[in-house]
Amino acid sequence: MLEAMHVYLDEIPRERSFGNARPARQLVEQVMTRQAGRLGTITNPDREALTTVLPEDLPVGLARSASPA
Repeated sequence: MLEAMHVYLDEIPRERSFGNARPARQLVEQVMTRQAGRLGTITNPDREALTTVLPEDLPVGLARSASPA
């Protein structure tokens, strides 16, 4: 999964205005939002569930590239 995130960030065009962490922050926020939605369906999530990011927590395009073949 981490590799999929690296590839995504590496593919962002490096234009003149590029240089801050906005894309990385936005990606992390998307993952956190999707993770929160998933965790909201679990009655009593344990510590592992709360601290683990799953492929389904990644935005759709990244989830496909992070899933095992």
